[in-house]
Amino acid sequence: MQLKSIFTALCLAILMIFLTTACLQNELKTLSPGSLEGGAGGDGGDDGGSCKARLNKTQAVPYVSVYESQNQKIIRDDFSSQNETIKILGQDVLLLSGTQLIYKIDTDCMLTSKQSGLSKQFLSQVKTISQVGISKDDYFIQTLSTDTLLSDLELQVNKDECIIGVAPNTKIDLQAAPNDALFPQQNNMQLIQLDKYYSKILSQITEEVVVAVVDSGSDQLNPDMEGRHWRNQVEMNGQVGVDDDGNGFIDDIYGYSWACYIGGDKPFYAWWMPHGEHVAGIIAANTDNGIGVSSIAGQKAKIMNLNVIYSGNIAFPCSGSERDIVLAIRGIRYAADNGARVINLSMGTFGRHSMMEDVMRYAVSKGVYVASAAGNNDRFIQDNESDFFYPCGYAKDIDGFSCVGAVDSSPANRDARCLFSNYSTDYVELSAPGCDNTVQSQVGYSYGQYGVLSTVRKSDDPMYRYMPGTSMATPHIAGAAA
Repeated sequence: MQLKSIFTALCLAILMIFLTTACLQNELKTLSPGSLEGGAGGDGGDDGGSCKARLNKTQAVPYVSVYESQNQKIIRDDFSSQNETIKILGQDVLLLSGTQLIYKIDTDCMLTSKQSGLSKQFLSQVKTISQVGISKDDYFIQTLSTDTLLSDLELQVNKDECIIGVAPNTKIDLQAAPNDALFPQQNNMQLIQLDKYYSKILSQITEEVVVAVVDSGSDQLNPDMEGRHWRNQVEMNGQVGVDDDGNGFIDDIYGYSWACYIGGDKPFYAWWMPHGEHVAGIIAANTDNGIGVSSIAGQKAKIMNLNVIYSGNIAFPCSGSERDIVLAIRGIRYAADNGARVINLSMGTFGRHSMMEDVMRYAVSKGVYVASAAGNNDRFIQDNESDFFYPCGYAKDIDGFSCVGAVDSSPANRDARCLFSNYSTDYVELSAPGCDNTVQSQVGYSYGQYGVLSTVRKSDDPMYRYMPGTSMATPHIAGAAA
């Protein structure tokens, strides 16, 4: 199926007037520019009511843990797709030595329980709270030293009252008329008619919205991002070395980094990878400031900077494993607990992961809207072991959470699905600009197509770059939701 872009309608979603953007029922519907001015919901069919519920960030839904709802602490589907770390033994699963597991632990229980169990092995990690931060329900890593049957692990886990759930620690991949000088080169902004609606955006949005970019970090020194980053005011005005706001993270002034640099007491970004900065620029680069690029939310959004991606660059090695999913889970949890209204997740991988689904449900229960990338594999997402793509695949069953595909913003091929974008009649609900075949890519990975123009690091020359991917489509939706 060829995705049809609904993104012409997002001009009004940005205005906060028409959050009745068309959703996928059986296929994505196209809204014409004319329908934007009339405020109607397109050519018949869906009146936008279902999408209104999905994009409503202010109405929190009750949170029920995935593990509680299924009355299981281990959900076997999470392990069945981990071909490199398991062996199927009849009705059982053998977890091979070296397999990493994530334990979701009730830390209050762990600290006070007199029972001895698996959770007690993590007590020593709690003592590192000043380095890594910890919350009431937190995530701990165990590396198996011997081959272990999943059934034996289940018996141990079920005896431990402090363990909420267990899942594999898998890898997750990045899915890479204002007067701004480079605006004429931004076909993505022409597609959504930002020049036509920008003044209405400014008049309709009365408060700044915090958008958490859970990614590789954002460069706070790029002049086009000046003033666009969230600051934790309590910690900024508090005492050094003290958890002034009591959120479990000491000196988290600038957000938080779990990768390479651990902490939040100074500006940070992964200088080796501009992915997070590029995403942040699409959402919130300073707009109508005479330089650089325009963005979706402009001066009406603040970026919560959350770095969860370890360096894979030999020139800048880090301790830890690259792209561990547990770091992304911690980043999402932090965003939900610390005031983010929107979360951008330009990452994903194939398989299933109940702990990721669980934290997504937690985030939307706090009134947070989440936009997640559909992936860059040119594959049809469906409900089976090999073709399910997460986290975005979980959006189908979670209101306030959307899975985003990528469409071409070039004038000659406008609204066509980008060649790399994953697609689905059931799981990919929205689409936005993620490639542009009229421009030359300046990066080494282009998935066969060229990209979207946005910010990169101040140290780069130039400080702007074309990058393609559903990673770039997703922040269009996150910015619109803001």
